[in-house]
Amino acid sequence: MSRSRRIHNLLVGDVPLAGLASLANLSFLNLSNNRFSECNREGVELFRRFDSSSFIHSGLLPGDHRHGSEITATILLLVGVLVSVLSVVGLIGRPLLRQRRDKFTTAMLRKATNGFSETLVRKADGEDVYIGRLRDGAEIEVHVQRLKAFRRTFGEECRILAQLRHKNVAKVIGWCDRRDMQAVVTEGVHVRSVEEWLVVAPPWKQRLKVMMGVMDGICYLDEHWPRVGYDLRTRSVLLREDIEPSICKFKVRNPDSESKKVYRLGMFVLEVVANKRPREALEASETGFIDWVRLQCPAQIKKVVDEKMKKLTAASFEQIKQVTAVALECTDNNWSNRVNDQNNAEYDKLIGHQE
Repeated sequence: MSRSRRIHNLLVGDVPLAGLASLANLSFLNLSNNRFSECNREGVELFRRFDSSSFIHSGLLPGDHRHGSEITATILLLVGVLVSVLSVVGLIGRPLLRQRRDKFTTAMLRKATNGFSETLVRKADGEDVYIGRLRDGAEIEVHVQRLKAFRRTFGEECRILAQLRHKNVAKVIGWCDRRDMQAVVTEGVHVRSVEEWLVVAPPWKQRLKVMMGVMDGICYLDEHWPRVGYDLRTRSVLLREDIEPSICKFKVRNPDSESKKVYRLGMFVLEVVANKRPREALEASETGFIDWVRLQCPAQIKKVVDEKMKKLTAASFEQIKQVTAVALECTDNNWSNRVNDQNNAEYDKLIGHQE
C-alpha cells in the first residue's frame, strides 16, 4: 500500500529531506506553491522519483526565485508610482486648500467674530476692524469695508495683497466678497496701533526700531510691489507684541506719487518723535505742525521731542536730530522739485558726456 504526503502551505526554509526519505512507500509528492530554499533537485535521490509537476513554484527551482524577485520589483515599482502620485496630488491639493481658505463667507466671519458683536477693536478710515478666531484656532483680524468697491476690482486687489510676504507688512490670508459684505482678513498678531502705543511714552530705542521696521516694509513694497500703495499714519501702522511694526492698510489702484510717499514717511517720523498728531482734516494744521518743528530744529530740538520720553542720552539726542532733519527734508514742499531738478541735471550731464 502506498503512502503520500502533500505539502501546499506556503512553507519556507529547507525541505525536510531526512523525514521524506524515510517514507519508503511514498508514491505521490506535491511541493508546489511553497517558498522553500533553492536546492539541486536533480542531486536528491528522493526527488528523482517524481516529475516536475510536483515542484511548480515550490522555490526549489532556480526560476522560482527569479519570479519572486520580479514580483517584489513590481510591488516596489507600484509603491513608488503610488508615492509619486500622492506627492503630486499633495502639491496640487495644498494650493487648492489655500484657495478655499482665501475666500471667506459672511457666515464664516460672523461665526469667527461672534457675530461682530463685541470684537470691534478699532475704526480706521473707511473700515471697521474686528478680531476673531477660525475653527482651527488661528486668530484673525477682519477689516470690514464701509464703502463697497466694484466686486471684480476688489477681488483682484485682494489676490495681489495675499501675495505680500514681509515681516513688516500685514499678512493677508483671505477676503470676503459678498453682496452684504466686503472684508479683508489678515493674521491676528497685532496688539495696538502706533498711535495707541505712543500714549505709554515708549523709550527712544523702541521708537527707532519701529521707524526702521516701517522703512524695511516700505523698501519691500516699493521694490517688489510698486502697484501697491500704503497708509503710513500712526493709527494705520500696527504693532505686534515684540514691537515689530506692520503696514496694514493698502490700496492697489492709483497708489500715491513718489513725492506723496516721501511726505507721508516724513510725517510719520515726526509724529513718532514728538508724539503729536496734527488734525489732518485741516491741511493748515499739518503744515503748521511741520513749520513749528522746523523753527525748533536743531537748536531747540528738546522742545520737539516727546516730553514724556525719559532717559535720553547725548547719543540719543544726536540720533533724534539726524532723524528729524531727514523727516523735515521729506516734508519739504519743494522736495519733488529738487528731485526733478537733480534728475534733469544728471540727464544733461549724461547727454553732454555722450556728445
